[in-house]
Amino acid sequence: MTPQPVPAGPPGPPPAKRYETLGTVTLVLALLEVAYCLFRLVSQLLNSSLIEAERAFFPSTPHGPPMGAMFDAARVFAQRIAPWEAARTVPFLVASAYLAWLALRLRRGDARALFVARQWVWAAFGTIALSLLIQVLVTMPATMEYQRQIVETMPTLPAGKGAPPFDMKQMMGSMTLVGAILGVVVGTVVLSVWPVVLWVWAGKLIRETAAPAAV
Repeated sequence: MTPQPVPAGPPGPPPAKRYETLGTVTLVLALLEVAYCLFRLVSQLLNSSLIEAERAFFPSTPHGPPMGAMFDAARVFAQRIAPWEAARTVPFLVASAYLAWLALRLRRGDARALFVARQWVWAAFGTIALSLLIQVLVTMPATMEYQRQIVETMPTLPAGKGAPPFDMKQMMGSMTLVGAILGVVVGTVVLSVWPVVLWVWAGKLIRETAAPAAV
């Protein structure tokens, strides 16, 4: 018997539609990142004022923890890291705004934007590396120092009869260290996901629909 040809499946979406899909997803994520960066910048400007407002709502009491010392430490910590947090956020804001512009080009069916998007990925990884460097050298040490000051204000909890007092300070110090490391690692991984996805997605579209042309 003569083998029968296998019928072809339904044709995939045209290139313009595939560019639009990638552009739409990219645009949504870029705008969300822009909004988040603006929120972070504004929050850094308002941190000291918010801390002073909280101080008025939580005054110190004779038998309670020294709230004044806690708020003083919080204010010093906020002022110390504010310029570095801004320096860490501004590159993300610029990169996200540029990505939004690339997304608009993709939505218009501009195949050349695929090549630019793959170049943007390298800039995104550079921004993530800069952010990681600032966190490791500045933010994490400042956070550990701030947590140490807060822990020092906590009283030692009495234990049962014949048992030593419970060392809350050591437990809090260990939890802070683990939390700080996990926060940096998880944050870096999350930030790296979309650049990797964009690199793979844009490369796939280039191979399947776009002519190899430089921008």
